[in-house]
Amino acid sequence: MNKKRAVLLTTSDVTRDALVNQLNEYLDNDIEVIGYTVEHGLEDMVDADIYIVSSDLQYRELVEAGYPFEGKNVIIGKRTVNMENLDQIVEIPDKTEVLFVNDSEESTYDSIKILNELGVNHIKYIPYYPGVELTDIKATIGITPGESGLIPDGIETVIDIGTRIFDFTTIAKILGAFGVINDKGGMFSKNYLQKIIRVAQKLSMSKNRISELRENLKNVIEGLEEGLIAYDQNGKITVFNENLKRILKPRFDEMIGMKLNQVIFNKKLLEYLMDEKRHENMIMTLEGEEVIIHKTQVMWKGVTIATFKARRPDAFAIGINRKKVINKGYIAKYSMDDIVGASRSIIEAKSIAEKLGQRDMTILIEGESGTGKEMFASAIHNISDRKNGPFLAINFSALTDDLIESELFGYEEGAFTGAKKGGKEGFFEQADGGTIFLDEIGDVSLKVQARLLRVLEEKEIMRVGGNKIRPVKVRVIAATNKNLSELVEEKQFREDLYFRLKMGYIQLPTLRQRREDIPLLLNQLLSTSTIENVEISDEVYDKLKEYEWLGNVRELKNTITYMLAVKSGNVVTVNDLPQKSFFKERKPVESKDERIGNEEKYRLDRFESFLLNTIYENPGIGRKLLSELSYAAEVGLTENQIRSRLNKLEREGFIQKRKGRFGTSLTDAGANLINK
Repeated sequence: MNKKRAVLLTTSDVTRDALVNQLNEYLDNDIEVIGYTVEHGLEDMVDADIYIVSSDLQYRELVEAGYPFEGKNVIIGKRTVNMENLDQIVEIPDKTEVLFVNDSEESTYDSIKILNELGVNHIKYIPYYPGVELTDIKATIGITPGESGLIPDGIETVIDIGTRIFDFTTIAKILGAFGVINDKGGMFSKNYLQKIIRVAQKLSMSKNRISELRENLKNVIEGLEEGLIAYDQNGKITVFNENLKRILKPRFDEMIGMKLNQVIFNKKLLEYLMDEKRHENMIMTLEGEEVIIHKTQVMWKGVTIATFKARRPDAFAIGINRKKVINKGYIAKYSMDDIVGASRSIIEAKSIAEKLGQRDMTILIEGESGTGKEMFASAIHNISDRKNGPFLAINFSALTDDLIESELFGYEEGAFTGAKKGGKEGFFEQADGGTIFLDEIGDVSLKVQARLLRVLEEKEIMRVGGNKIRPVKVRVIAATNKNLSELVEEKQFREDLYFRLKMGYIQLPTLRQRREDIPLLLNQLLSTSTIENVEISDEVYDKLKEYEWLGNVRELKNTITYMLAVKSGNVVTVNDLPQKSFFKERKPVESKDERIGNEEKYRLDRFESFLLNTIYENPGIGRKLLSELSYAAEVGLTENQIRSRLNKLEREGFIQKRKGRFGTSLTDAGANLINK
């Protein structure tokens, strides 16, 4: 097998050697790194898969010198200080003037900025580089990242912190370019995070401004995609970042020095974090978001680092090996046991789901928002023969038409501006051997519906911009909170696709239809929301059974979260119930008389204005032509977006939609609105 090759371009031998060593630490033996320096010339440079330039300044100089980068896969490196060598700087007394020496103005100021962001900002840095004249400088200490030869006369103490190395994002790009991010990314992330924690501990040893240094250290880890928390053997928190707060939603803004059990109330999560024998990844739903939790124990002072990464379908490539699937996050988290309830309606729904799960057929799940459609899909996957394969959940409402196509079916290199080199696997390819869950299927356009139908009928896909047929063995479970049969009647959803999806069918009950399950659900939600011994009074149970619960179980979960936050003791009483405005209420249906005059107070946005004026000028116009005209007018609405806005305008009484050649037309109120 031929080795892959990277060529590294630097200014000096010292920089070349340091960066080559760093890259070899993370790259496979099958990848060869060859370093070249400008000072020795680039005439003998070999061909490579990627070319890595040590800095943006170096890249600009090479371009100005006429070096031909056209057609080459080039990564321009970003550099950071070597965090291993900061001890001596931390020990320098407060407000001491020090000379910071590097080989260029840009690299000097970049390094000073990084040190300040790291929290090593208790001293005053005086930038020095070739061409700078020193006047009235009292500094006797010089700090340099590997450029000791540039230290001027008169400096008594030299602290060399080592050549600047590539930062986190650059290494990640290089690993990604060679396709080894999945194999090497975990090791690299672990090593990088361990270095960050070491910096935190070194800085905290300083007598000067401990609390400020800890706060500044957070600037280093805020750039991480994951939520991060570090804690000692007693559960005392030493480091955390804002992404962690977004995921956990703790009650406190400042958590350093607090115990884990003061900020985390999920018993299952607490047990996992504090169990030193558990090293496997864990997947949990936290505050409505599925999260992959990775825990690393480091060898000094009993520190544990835990990262929390939101589970997203585009996060990693995937194989069907069970362990790899778990590590990638493509896993169905829920089982039938997680679906709580003793009512007849939920037992029947679970019974149907269990039977359908044993058959490898397409399933359509219909139910209101918050009834647990993804939980059912996940549970069905876990009892099927595909349970060891991937489970991908896709929400169509969050994606545009063009993005849906490229994400679902993938694309070839050059398919569109910005397409990745080498193309990209779509979700169907990544879900091969497993299950793909298509949520909000009723929001997808007719164009995408046609492509989905092909996948279901032919079990094959074609990437965007490609001509190669690729077979896929994927089970499809679709879900919607809309009435698809009505959309079929209105020609907004393909009838053939509807019946293809509906080979298996489950209608999920609303919480209103199973009020007797509310006590069971509350007890289950309590066990995952708090470690306190909390009781709920009978009056609360009775009161909660009276609500309409238009948001279903999701709304019930929000309610218990609210009550736990405002309760005074260990018993939740009716005084802790939210106000009536907290609950979602059904909008009253307006009569025709009530709609009269609505145009006087209604404000159109530019999309609605375009639609009403175009319909006024072209009575009976269809959505397809409306979409084409919108792009010509630089408004840019897809058919799906137009359908949504027309439904809203119809509810407001400004248009009426009829079947056949009559199409859509304005009402008197709509005409008044655009003519007022």
